[in-house]
Amino acid sequence: KRARCWKPYSKLSNRGKNYRANAHVQIVSFALSMLTDTPQSEEDLKMRARGFFGDRMPTFEDSEVVQGILRDGAEYYKSATTKHERMWLLSLYSRTFDYRDMVEHIDGLSERTWNQAKKMGIDQGTYKETDNTKERYDPIKLEYFISFITSPHILIGLPYGHTKVTDSQGTTYDLPQSIRQTGIYETIDMYIAYMKEMGLEKLLLKRTTCYKILSMLPLKKSQSLECVDYFQADATNNIFRLHVKKQSVNSDHCLTWTLSDPTNPHFSLPDSGHQHRQRCVYCKLIDKTNEDMKKMLCK
Repeated sequence: KRARCWKPYSKLSNRGKNYRANAHVQIVSFALSMLTDTPQSEEDLKMRARGFFGDRMPTFEDSEVVQGILRDGAEYYKSATTKHERMWLLSLYSRTFDYRDMVEHIDGLSERTWNQAKKMGIDQGTYKETDNTKERYDPIKLEYFISFITSPHILIGLPYGHTKVTDSQGTTYDLPQSIRQTGIYETIDMYIAYMKEMGLEKLLLKRTTCYKILSMLPLKKSQSLECVDYFQADATNNIFRLHVKKQSVNSDHCLTWTLSDPTNPHFSLPDSGHQHRQRCVYCKLIDKTNEDMKKMLCK
């Protein structure tokens, strides 16, 4: 039978490819029969060239040596600890044996796994030891995240109150009270924006990891919480409006004179007879400020 085609193999249809493959098998089979002098030698040559033909070659069910090799391979396959080792072992057997030969000795072996191992043997050729160590987190990435959430941008320490924390080894730590100024999602967004701005995108933790870390930190919600600080008390000494009195010689600081309505006696208090002879220097600045604002608006 003669197979003749002028088109390249890649442009043939499925039917044309099957015709060409069938002709190739017939040519090779005829060449094998011509290279040997006895049927036994022909079978031996076929067995040695089996890796080049795949599933089209006959099986070796009658050979005890081959069956022993397959049984040993199945034992090695079951005793392998990693998937990479099992795939590498199958890739070696795929060069000589067929899928139907191995599936009789390895239960549950799928044809897809066999084809992947066969492709692996063609691509790699030799076994390469792989590092199977899995790292749950990167210490450097975690250090950057912890440093950010404990920075003054997120956390404020209080001058009062302490919390006792005990670790897994039984050691007790006395930590000062603190306030987290932002919520979990806002903190994560700020962390990502900060790392990108600093050019440290490769050291970013995943959002899910950041959320789990922040969720494990015990917090309680507090409203109108202020530190024991005297900033408000100090401010009252510098703001003139808080120096008002019921009666004062300074007209700007006298409540009786300032809040009384001169046209309506029902909204005024009786004058006690004191005179307003002084005026606050800072109050005069307000009048000057108002005049400057009027001039700017008129322009």
